[in-house]
Formats: sequence, structure tokens, C-alpha cells
Amino acid sequence: MGEAKRRRESDPFFGKPKRGLVVSPPIEIDGGSVFVRSSQIDPQELRYALLFWDKLAWPSNNAIYMEPDADAQFLESIGILSRPAFRFNGMGSDIMLRTQVQAWRDLDAKEPGNWALSQGENSFLVRNQILTEGNGTSFTLHRAIPVPDKTVPLADILDFRAKRADELFTLRETIEAMAAQIVKAENQQEEFTKQVSILDRHCSDVLKVARELPFPIRLTNVKVSLDLKPNTAFGALLASYVDPIGMPMVSAAIVGAAASFRISGDFGLARRSQRIGPYRYVYSFAKELFP
Repeated sequence: MGEAKRRRESDPFFGKPKRGLVVSPPIEIDGGSVFVRSSQIDPQELRYALLFWDKLAWPSNNAIYMEPDADAQFLESIGILSRPAFRFNGMGSDIMLRTQVQAWRDLDAKEPGNWALSQGENSFLVRNQILTEGNGTSFTLHRAIPVPDKTVPLADILDFRAKRADELFTLRETIEAMAAQIVKAENQQEEFTKQVSILDRHCSDVLKVARELPFPIRLTNVKVSLDLKPNTAFGALLASYVDPIGMPMVSAAIVGAAASFRISGDFGLARRSQRIGPYRYVYSFAKELFP
């Protein structure tokens, strides 16, 4: 009883579903070539990941070892970041790709549905083998979620995460469960409208508490990939939305541009059973600071 109380007080997400993200420095694989733009995790992406995910995994391999910087070492020391190691034979590009994918598969097999991949220009950029083009669906939240600037100390982000766990957890849970709520609804059109409204409200809640922060904030564009096939009834519903959908509550909280929610076709998982929850997140960050 005493240990449970201690953990509840020290861990704001105690008793709630734990979620993990497989992260990477900005590495691009183009055929047999590997382009390493940095040997460290992008500091802006790291701060976004730390704000919304409980656990991070940065896999290593026998082809190219990347020494962790001070931020990564700090997260390792407190048990948030792990460095699973892999050994593969073959070309460097194949080893790098297999390392990232296998780390995700292993972790997701142990905790089904609880792990996702971080991909994009500032992390791991690859579009073959694991993904099949045109076989999935994505949601993009444009200028809707705040993230601490890359200069903010990680300890400050952890402190904010502890104080505002309810708002952060609720937003993450809403994003993760949105598709499942729509799929199981009798009236999917009505449920879709309802879920976008709920998402708008929770994004607005996080933006409001972000104004309390004593450090700089940037607005984020987040693309959430789902393994939902376009030829399903749900896929047909999503295909009917060709224009961005406004998010009025978030837009009212920001200055200079409106927030929006967009649906589009995307890559789907290859050789794997369908998964309704998100499996991939791609970020981009506004250049200007959130006032």
C-alpha cells in the first residue's frame, strides 16, 4: 500500500496505460545509401516525445554506434530512455532499417498497441519494406499542439508533465482512441463530428495550460498514421473529407493562423494484421514561438 502510494505521488501516469515511442536521430535511407544528418536525437522532437510518451527507445546496432548526448544520458539515468541493441548482417542501410523496425516490433509484441514509430525528416526517414503506400489513413493536426522549445531543460518538461498530467494524458488518449470510437459507432458520420469536436477541446485545454509555462513554446503539426484501409466503410467516410476541418477552440487560443484537422491517404503496415490505433507519428514545428 505504501509503495503504491509513493508511485502514485511520484508518477503522474501511475495506473494509466503506458505508451512508448521508438525514436531516432535524423537518418535518411535511400536505396543502399545511409545519410546521417546528426548522431543525436533532434532536440525539438525529443522534447515533444518526452511531453507525451512515458517511455522512449533509441535502438543501436553493429553498423553505426551513436554515443548519447547529455539529454539522452539524463533520460537513460532516470529510466525513461532505453537503448536496445541489435546485430544484423548486410549493408549499412539494411542494418539501420532493420534495427529501427525490429526494435518497434519487439517492443510492440511485448506490449501490443502501446508502441509507435517516430518518423520524418528530423528522425528516421524511410518509405519501404515496412510500409505499403496508399494502404492506410492519416490524421494531421495543424498548429494544434504546443511543445516546449528545443532550448528548454528536460527537467522543466518533466516537472510540467507531472503538474499537468491530466490534460496531457487526456489529449494523448483522445488521439489514440479516436479511430476506434468512430469504427465501432453505429452512426460513424455523427461520431466522427463528435470526436473532432472533443479533440478540438482537449487541444485547447493543453494550449491554455501551456500559457502558464515560464519557457518558450512552439506549435506543432502532428501527422498520426493509422493502418485503416481506404476500401473499408470507415475509409470511405474519411475519403469524403477532402478539405481541412477547422478547430475553432484551438484557433481562438492562437494568434495569426487557424488550427485545422486534415484527413489523407497514407502508408499502411505491410504484412501485419490491421491495427486501429496509431503506429506512426511524424512532426514538424512552427518557426515562430507561441505567444
